[in-house]
Amino acid sequence: MIKFDTDNSFDALNIVQGKYVCGSKNDRFNIIGTFVFIIFLFSLNFLTILQLGFLYDTYICNLFGIFLGCCGIYHFFATVMTEPGILLKGDLEAPIEENIEGPRYYSQRYCRTCKIIRPPKSSHCSNCQHCVEGFDHHCFWVGTCIGIRNWRNFVLLVTFMQLGATFFAIQSIILTYLQGNQIVSIWTQMFDEYSLTVLSCLVLYFLLGCWKVRSVCGGIVLASIFGYFIVDSYLLLYKQNDFKYFQNPILTIYVMLTYLLVSFGLLGVMLQNMYHVSQFKTAKEIASINQTNLHYQYNLEKSRIALNFYQFLTYSIPASRFQR
Repeated sequence: MIKFDTDNSFDALNIVQGKYVCGSKNDRFNIIGTFVFIIFLFSLNFLTILQLGFLYDTYICNLFGIFLGCCGIYHFFATVMTEPGILLKGDLEAPIEENIEGPRYYSQRYCRTCKIIRPPKSSHCSNCQHCVEGFDHHCFWVGTCIGIRNWRNFVLLVTFMQLGATFFAIQSIILTYLQGNQIVSIWTQMFDEYSLTVLSCLVLYFLLGCWKVRSVCGGIVLASIFGYFIVDSYLLLYKQNDFKYFQNPILTIYVMLTYLLVSFGLLGVMLQNMYHVSQFKTAKEIASINQTNLHYQYNLEKSRIALNFYQFLTYSIPASRFQR
């Protein structure tokens, strides 16, 4: 009879106060970094776009942005602090032979590391060295495996982050348009006073080929050029009465560019996950089918896709095997 190792099966996880799971030990800094990045994105919106939006009476848009931000933060913690579905390690000896037909993902297989026969739709995570039920992938951004117990939260995290970045980008584009006359006036004043200095820096930056080389020096030069516009615009605007820092249209442009970059960066990740959800299959499941030369064919029937999304949002999450 197989004896399960309940004490060492969860060694790869950060265990807080003996009972709370908080991501993988190998990815502690990744978790902190991603959390800081999420807080930065929503703090940037709160300190700039949100404040500016109140001046233009966009209260509903501001509330919707706060809602998206709260959902993103909630699903980040829900993903990281949910045990992904780790299978308990055992002491089972390896079988003499395994006859597997079709995709290995759908078969019961022996794991030589965990020494168990893992059930179908389970896989071994080489980063954490444990098997996970309903394994999708190991995400270094959130610092944990994505399995049957946190797959839904992970997809919702990516979705809300992408929607939030896109919404903030659209909001900042609209506010930039409303500040159009002010932008033209500030740019004209800046270039009238310092046009030679700015143009010289930009010409040197491109002539020296800094844009081709990912160097610290090139990054400092480029940051200095963009930082100059912010500093100089503030020096000009502070001469006005009742000026607030978030009313600087140059700052609005920078915020808009930041959210556009994040939005486009997350778009591919979100669409890929939506594709998998539309088929109600994990990334590992589809990869396993393709490895057997069956080449998975996406079912694009609308009724089936709608049913798969419903299944994804309502499938029952099994109880965790983690007990301390």
